Amino acid sequence: MKYKASGLEIIGISEDDENHGVADFGKNFGAKFPLGWDQGKSIASKWDPKTMPTSFIVDKKGIVRFVHLGYHDGDEAKMEQQVKSLL
Repeated sequence: MKYKASGLEIIGISEDDENHGVADFGKNFGAKFPLGWDQGKSIASKWDPKTMPTSFIVDKKGIVRFVHLGYHDGDEAKMEQQVKSLL
């Protein structure tokens, strides 16, 4: 990952009802970050994602600084600029 040395960590969390398919999803889409399953949806209840996918950019203090709902062309560049602003 491009910013790993700067402390960037990326994780993916599935809130599907069952965990089968999470690992296959990661392999099929070439995920280069760990994927987990939110059994019981305790993480989802805390973070309250409004849609899937939702991306939260969190600073080093654990404060959510940016939220992206869904996926749109150009999101990667926007998110990279936001991440860089926090490093």
